Amino acid sequence: MIPFLEKFANHYTPAWRASDAALDCIQAVLGKYKPRSILEFGPGLSSFLFYKYASENPGVSYQAFDHKDTFAFEHKARVGKAGFDSSNITILPLTSGHDYDFRGIAIPSADFVFLDGPPDSEARLRMKQLFCAQAFDHSLWLIDDTHRIPESCLARILTRPTYKQHLIRDLIFARRTSTLLLPRSGG
Repeated sequence: MIPFLEKFANHYTPAWRASDAALDCIQAVLGKYKPRSILEFGPGLSSFLFYKYASENPGVSYQAFDHKDTFAFEHKARVGKAGFDSSNITILPLTSGHDYDFRGIAIPSADFVFLDGPPDSEARLRMKQLFCAQAFDHSLWLIDDTHRIPESCLARILTRPTYKQHLIRDLIFARRTSTLLLPRSGG
């Protein structure tokens, strides 16, 4: 566990929070690639890394999307108690098919996207349309839970030459895996 996160970890159920491998990767990506804009789908413990990074790097934008209003409100309170501005957490409801309902929501482009939502694996697989949007040609993507078949399929689909991303590495921690994708241009 990253020492900075230890004081927040007990508020998040281990089975539902980002894997330690994903958290380590987030920290490494922030340090190496220095993204200026960040999107997170499925905020939680990982958000504190993004808030800390943004607070230490003026001009960095961070936007989080969560599907569940009760969790989003609880998370906003924890974030505010930690001294961060939680106004950038947007509730993005789910459709009947468990996909994010993007109608009426402008998704900004980002240098780094962390995908740990929606909670339904098949819905994450269907997010490949978002990956392929031109606004994300230059984006680094980190997909958590790629030990599950739909998330693994998403990562593998996006490594095909017809897509704009390619596989950098699989990060394995215990039985949970995360996959980092880097733009073909090299980021």
